[in-house]
Amino acid sequence: MDRYLLDTHVLVGLLSGNRDKIPDTVREDIECFRGSYFVSVASFVEIVEKQNKKKTIIVSGTTEEWRLLLSQWNIGVLDVTYEVVNRFETEGIPESQLMQHKDPFDRLIIATALVHKMTLISADRKFPWWQRYRKLKLLYIE
Repeated sequence: MDRYLLDTHVLVGLLSGNRDKIPDTVREDIECFRGSYFVSVASFVEIVEKQNKKKTIIVSGTTEEWRLLLSQWNIGVLDVTYEVVNRFETEGIPESQLMQHKDPFDRLIIATALVHKMTLISADRKFPWWQRYRKLKLLYIE
């Protein structure tokens, strides 16, 4: 069975109840417990950081409430381990004519997917570069 890592915007859609931007097949798989889905704790930090900067609630509740809600859907939460940080460090910041990707949260999530050999589900326009040049397994959604 394939294992999937949900990008932060997918997590926000699930936690906020705004599931319109999540493809029906992914949403149905999650709601019917048909796949192995995970999020990185880095996504929790990213949401908290954005809410603190913008002084706006993107997702209500606490991180513990988010974790409990995800556990109801059998979505696991992966820690940022030494192996993930090591991969984050060795991948560096890609800078080429094709792309410049400096967002540390995105790169931590990508490193998590690479370390755990998971397919990342995202609509981020920079992620296909990682698929092409770093062998990231990606389910790109628009």
